[in-house]
Amino acid sequence: MRMNSCRFKDRINAYQLGLCSDEERRELARHLKHCPVCQKELALLKMIERELSEPSTIGAIEDRILLHLRELREPTLTLIDLAAALLYCGLFITGGLLILPIIIHLPFHQLGNLLSTLILNNITILFGIGIIFGIASSIYSLRLVGEY
Repeated sequence: MRMNSCRFKDRINAYQLGLCSDEERRELARHLKHCPVCQKELALLKMIERELSEPSTIGAIEDRILLHLRELREPTLTLIDLAAALLYCGLFITGGLLILPIIIHLPFHQLGNLLSTLILNNITILFGIGIIFGIASSIYSLRLVGEY
């Protein structure tokens, strides 16, 4: 005999539903005390009966699916995201101005003259490029953080 088979297994459903004769019911009850295959089958049938007897709420599955989809929805750009982007821009520009003299081996007092010349000549171009790159990198980094 195989481990997952029993000659009484097919009659467990009738036993559970009360469709057996009294003699057959007593015989199956004695058998169930010692047969793990039939015990598992009876437990499964009881679980199915319990699940099917519970009242179902209309739309419960749809509500769970919609809730899950809302959680998976792509986050939208909010005012907080824009404020964070501007903060990142400010930090990057400030950090760049502090690190630039170290990189190009320029004393800080000469950096002021160099920056004032660059800014006066190309203020709109520099400002526009800085804002575009700052916002773009901030949005990109926020999206990466939002994925985790």
